[in-house]
Amino acid sequence: FWFLSLPAIYMKPHKVRHLFTIKAYVCPACGIAFLVWTIVKAGGIGPVVHQKSSLTGSEFGWEFVNSVMNCLANFATLIVNAPDFSRMAKTKNSAIWSQLITIPLSFSVTCLIGVLISSASTVMYGETYWNPLDVLSRFLDGYSRGDRAGVFLIAFGFAIAQLGTNISANSISAGTDMTALLPKYLNIRRGGFICAC
Repeated sequence: FWFLSLPAIYMKPHKVRHLFTIKAYVCPACGIAFLVWTIVKAGGIGPVVHQKSSLTGSEFGWEFVNSVMNCLANFATLIVNAPDFSRMAKTKNSAIWSQLITIPLSFSVTCLIGVLISSASTVMYGETYWNPLDVLSRFLDGYSRGDRAGVFLIAFGFAIAQLGTNISANSISAGTDMTALLPKYLNIRRGGFICAC
C-alpha cells in the first residue's frame, strides 16, 4: 500500500497532522469496539488468559527474555525513527516524557487488546487465532448486515492506522534521512517519493 502514502507526501508537513488527528480518534475507538464486540460475542475473555504456564526454571526464564525482546522489537522502528521527529523540538528534553510514557503504554494496550481477542476466539471458533484480522474475517461467517457493517468500519479504522503508520515510520523518516545525505538535491518530499518507489 505504498501508493496510498503519495497524497500525503504532496501535502505540506503541517497538513499531514490532520490525518494523524483522525487516526488518533478512529483507531482506538475501532480497537476498543473490536474488543468489546468479540468479548460479547464469546461471552467472556476465553481460556488463554487463565491458563497456567507449562514452563518452569531456566526454560521459563529464556522464554520470558524472548517475550520481552519480541515486545521491544514491536516498537523498535519508532525508537529508531524518533530523532527524525524530535529534532524539531524546542528543547532537547521536550520529547523525553511524551515518548517515555506514550510509546510503551500505547503498545501495551494494543497488545493486550490483541491477546484478549485471541483468547476469546478460542471460545467462539474452537481454535485460537493470534491474528486479529483472522478473527475479524470469521465474523463474516454469519453474514448479517450488522456484521458486515461492523467488520467494514473496524477494517477501515485498521486501514487508517496502517496508512498513518507507514507515512510516519517510512515516508517522513526516509525523507528526512535522505535530506541529510544530499541536502542540495533532496528535500523531505523528494525523499518520500524515493521511498515510495
